[in-house]
Amino acid sequence: MNNAIRKKIDKLLVVRVWGYHGMPSEIISGLDALLAEYSISELVSELESLLPDYRSAAKVKGSSGMAAELQMITGVRLIYLEESLKYIRSFL
Repeated sequence: MNNAIRKKIDKLLVVRVWGYHGMPSEIISGLDALLAEYSISELVSELESLLPDYRSAAKVKGSSGMAAELQMITGVRLIYLEESLKYIRSFL
């Protein structure tokens, strides 16, 4: 596990950018920058290692409005992570 890569990925996959038709261009640009800095296998490994945490966070449920918002945010981050993994793997 490479904490530097992990931190960069977590920082990249934020919900302040929203893509209604695929991945937001800001995330794709960030992934391209990571590809220039790290190998595909390093990125795939880190993305895969984040999946359990992101999936677990997306399953948290609550009854308040804030809990619903948090669930939506974590669900979107999970989608972005899964799409990032597909994007990086497309270069193999």
